[in-house]
Amino acid sequence: METLPRAARPAPTLDDVRERLQRPDARVLVLTGAGVSVAAGLPTYRGNGGLYKDGGVIPLTASDATSRSIHKVWQHVGGLRAGGPTPLHRALAALGDTARTVTVATQNIDGLHAFAGSTELALHGTIARARCLNPKYEHATEVRLETMPQSPEDVPRCQECNARLRPDVVLFGERLSMAVWSRAWRASEEADVVLAVGTSLQVHPAADLVLEPVSRGIPGAWLDLDPARMLPDVDVTVRDAASRLVQVPGDCQVTLPALLGL
Repeated sequence: METLPRAARPAPTLDDVRERLQRPDARVLVLTGAGVSVAAGLPTYRGNGGLYKDGGVIPLTASDATSRSIHKVWQHVGGLRAGGPTPLHRALAALGDTARTVTVATQNIDGLHAFAGSTELALHGTIARARCLNPKYEHATEVRLETMPQSPEDVPRCQECNARLRPDVVLFGERLSMAVWSRAWRASEEADVVLAVGTSLQVHPAADLVLEPVSRGIPGAWLDLDPARMLPDVDVTVRDAASRLVQVPGDCQVTLPALLGL
């Protein structure tokens, strides 16, 4: 039987996505962005009214993670702490409770997927942990914090060396954790179906977790307020892959549970 070239393959439909999700042995890769936590009271980054839009918050970089300015990082991430998981977070956790293999890779640092019960791959780290600024103890002094420091005096210190602690998050200019990324990429390569939820798909390499599988013909859906609005802002290669995602516009707090049948 002759195999159709990639360009000639019919694009997967929403029914194809649903059929894959309903398989009891499905391997599901879900990439989430800031849009999934809006209902928890957190802002997006690039959407309307987002933190980085129209001269808003200036993104923090690796140069801010010094003992003199680490309080700025704490103050920034302190504003990204939400009250609790949303129905969407709980729906993904419920999907993970089935026999299916569900990998939730998130660009968010709020820790809400883990709070809801999902096994979370936090690509950009999480505010639920901190680590020492001293490289000697960087990996040995991770702690869980119940409250966020709001002033320089409140910045916690390492129990081993008394250096200041920093949030265990990835700042601009810093590399992702290779251990976390490797697990996410493996799940992407093995996925039967992929979902992009509450994300603009403009941040790489995270977006590639979804775009690479759909470029190979794996069914996938893009659930966001208005996915089509994002397409003109991405380059032609990304746009070609993203166009193979079934676009499901609307509030993902509603559309995702409906798609999952929960």
